[in-house]
Amino acid sequence: HSLGDAILFADERDYLNLATHLWEERLYTQDGSNPTAFRPPGYPLILSLVYGLGGRVVHLRILNFVALAISTYLLNRLIKRNRQPLGAPLSSLLVLGYPVLFFAAGTLFPQTIATTLFLCVIFLITGNGPPWVKSILAGLILGYVVLMVPLFLFALLVIPGYSLWKRRPSIGIAVVMVLCSTLVIGLWSFRNYVVFDRFVFISSNSGYNLLLGNSATSTPSAGVTEGLTRRYFEGGIELGLDEIDRDNHFRAEVIDYMLRNPLKASGFYFRKVLNNFNYRNDLRTESESSELRDLLMLVTYGPLLILMAIRIVLIRRFPLSSLEQLFAVLYIASAFASAVFFTRIRFRLPFDFLLIGIVAGFLDQLLREKVAQRTPLDPIC
Repeated sequence: HSLGDAILFADERDYLNLATHLWEERLYTQDGSNPTAFRPPGYPLILSLVYGLGGRVVHLRILNFVALAISTYLLNRLIKRNRQPLGAPLSSLLVLGYPVLFFAAGTLFPQTIATTLFLCVIFLITGNGPPWVKSILAGLILGYVVLMVPLFLFALLVIPGYSLWKRRPSIGIAVVMVLCSTLVIGLWSFRNYVVFDRFVFISSNSGYNLLLGNSATSTPSAGVTEGLTRRYFEGGIELGLDEIDRDNHFRAEVIDYMLRNPLKASGFYFRKVLNNFNYRNDLRTESESSELRDLLMLVTYGPLLILMAIRIVLIRRFPLSSLEQLFAVLYIASAFASAVFFTRIRFRLPFDFLLIGIVAGFLDQLLREKVAQRTPLDPIC
């Protein structure tokens, strides 16, 4: 509540603006008249529903904190269900000791609610219950998560694959999950085709994001810069391009740059993969960047990453459970998916919950091993 109605980032303003027009004009637009597809629709739709019920910025932030609490609970339940009774409460403590999650919840960004929905998907597919019902629900929710944060597209391969491999359902059940997600995503893409008379997959900002992360002036730790933003928007206007054509133009330009510089582009890509695990970013909004905040990220994120690395090194002694294997694959795969465009701590946060789950499970095994070593064996009578 102390954050009030202050808007710190341009993205927040865009999401709020979209939500307001969506409720008042029933039109997905930034200016009140011209349709747009620049931002994915999932988060603005949720914001518009809260706005329609009389909610304002402070209530939208409260919703994020409620979602954060639910995510913490879901992670606790997942670890407890994984037969790691000590790891369950430890996971909650680790979340409380990771302040960047609370900072993100105080902003109007989609990652906090997307995390909750994503954990719901994992909770469904790893639990008991009618396989077809779980598959349909998980597919629909995952599709909506992609409409909130398109980065989750890679999970459309990982999660059904895991379900097929570990849970051993029929191939049909895994296919149904993918089809349900595709249906949700396809409905919005069909809307875009109807509105713009051109195919637009989810949103018209993929060219922009590719440009930010793959231009000659891009760096692994920087994303949005004034120069690149001006070039995308003002350059597109100078060329007489509308929103869709502008995105296609810059996407084609980036692909051409990569094809002409394959070694440089591939090396830069792997540098971005590594940067995904960085404790700091070069922020465009300098007022939100500070050495103290970087230090706080280092001392809270660093130990989590180190403990996960130790867990992998000691995998024979402390084997990963089926759930932890899924967490690890999703966490590592998310870095490779994010690096296609550009990496950001904010983009990584939903998957940091999975990192916390792996670390909590590791600590559970360490503590139980320590207790077992100190407990004398009962004498044989």
